[in-house]
Amino acid sequence: MSAKTNLQAALAKHMAGDLRGAEALYRDMIRHYPRAPETRHAHGNLGAIHLVEGQLEQAEQSLRAALRLAPNDPGVLGNLGLALRGRGRLDEAVSCHRKALNGAPTSANALNNLGVSLTERGDAEEAIACFERLLGLTPGAPDALFNLGVAFERANRLEEAARRYREVLDEVPGHRGALNNLGNTLGELGAVDEALDCYGRALSLDPGNADAHWNRALTRLLLGDFANGWREFEWRWKAPAMQNQRRRFDRPAWDGGPLIGRTILLHAEQGLGDTLQFLRFVPLVREAGPTRVLLEVQPPLLSLLRASPAVDGVEVIPRAADFPGGSTLPPFDVHAPLMSLPLLLNRGLPAAPAVPMLRASEAATTIWTDRLAAVAPNARIRCGLVWAGRREHANDRRRSLPLAALAPLREVPGVQLVSLQVGPAAADLASWPEASFDASPLLTDFAATAAALASIDLVITVDTAVAHLAGSLGRPTWVLLPFAPDWRWMLGRTDSPWYPTVRLFRQSRVGDWSGPVSEVVRELQRLADGRGAPQSSVNACAIASCNGAST
Repeated sequence: MSAKTNLQAALAKHMAGDLRGAEALYRDMIRHYPRAPETRHAHGNLGAIHLVEGQLEQAEQSLRAALRLAPNDPGVLGNLGLALRGRGRLDEAVSCHRKALNGAPTSANALNNLGVSLTERGDAEEAIACFERLLGLTPGAPDALFNLGVAFERANRLEEAARRYREVLDEVPGHRGALNNLGNTLGELGAVDEALDCYGRALSLDPGNADAHWNRALTRLLLGDFANGWREFEWRWKAPAMQNQRRRFDRPAWDGGPLIGRTILLHAEQGLGDTLQFLRFVPLVREAGPTRVLLEVQPPLLSLLRASPAVDGVEVIPRAADFPGGSTLPPFDVHAPLMSLPLLLNRGLPAAPAVPMLRASEAATTIWTDRLAAVAPNARIRCGLVWAGRREHANDRRRSLPLAALAPLREVPGVQLVSLQVGPAAADLASWPEASFDASPLLTDFAATAAALASIDLVITVDTAVAHLAGSLGRPTWVLLPFAPDWRWMLGRTDSPWYPTVRLFRQSRVGDWSGPVSEVVRELQRLADGRGAPQSSVNACAIASCNGAST
């Protein structure tokens, strides 16, 4: 059989859906005709099979072999870009899609794939240009409109995103992705009732749509509907974004039944801030009478939580998933994720704790107090700053702000600014020479950060784990929130029922930090002048209304 005949036979099986048969013939062709012109197609098509089956490393190998024989093949370049994107290598994916587009300037696939990779890389404006160009070639195409909506959303151009999603729904009324994304976008614009309507429409078409259930749960929690919110929040485990975080054990999940005589494993999920926030439910589990309570948490929290009054009588252990090969867990009878405890315990929103849930080391706090006093002995207010969360967080582009936006804080006399920022954003402090003390090299874990927080008068932070840590320590904390806040901060209020010493400063317009920053500067000036106290006022009635009982 010649190389050409072999290729024709392989293609026939490929087109008929016989992927195993096609794969065998492609491999046979590569083995027997390594230098034949047709062999590039064998490599490329074998790569396409691997790509469809999710075997991304093998796909990359085959596609690169095809490119060695035909370096500018647009189809192979496009598939290699898809494989690289699937492996998280977005810069390389973008490069491949650009080359594919150069070879086929009117290719709808090349334009679409480049736009998607640019969107995921964070180059939303360039992605918008790609999808608008694509719509010029395929006017009204629902997929192009949908992807354009996603790019507008990533660019924080929310009204335009909503318009594109509505255009998709005009063409395809049952488009589940557009209904779900329109709901999210309307929620970000503050139209929460319309958002709930979108999720309801999506679920009427597909009752098992986990993303729609989860987004509706988050909206209900945002509105304070905790009874329905906690119940629907369990759909998170069926959402694609949570599949890698779901823990699977050989022991059953706790169903809220009797615990007397049993050992329960409580395990952290999602972020560090989530663990700190839901720590308050652990004592309620302990009160249910289990013989032993195991609390599995992320390693950076380990030493802090082992000294926490909130987990007296609880065995705090490191999360096995954070160690290569895992680690051996002690025996247990049932397990529960921390964020399922409100539902399992039949709780709405518990009262804010009467005493701080966490405590910092007194010795470490003293060291921090002396350290900061030596740097600025005449400071009237020592103020910690955090301006950015993890870049990988799905909503980081809205919850974080550039350090330059906080520049007015530097003009308040008598204030010692202490940078508590860690991670890549800590490098931004280089633009503020001698304006603040950089604590980041000393913040090795959350116990160290807790000691730093205990030594200062006030924490100003965006919505990240430091807000939960400071609130759990009972430290005066001001949190800067985007226009559409995370559900836990709810809507319209300046206090938090989760943390009595937290005060909230909210954007009044999408993406505009000038308003809340100006308000923070005014309040900080009042403190520095001795006209106020850093503690947030506590709305006792609002907190009492959430006390323990199911809402």
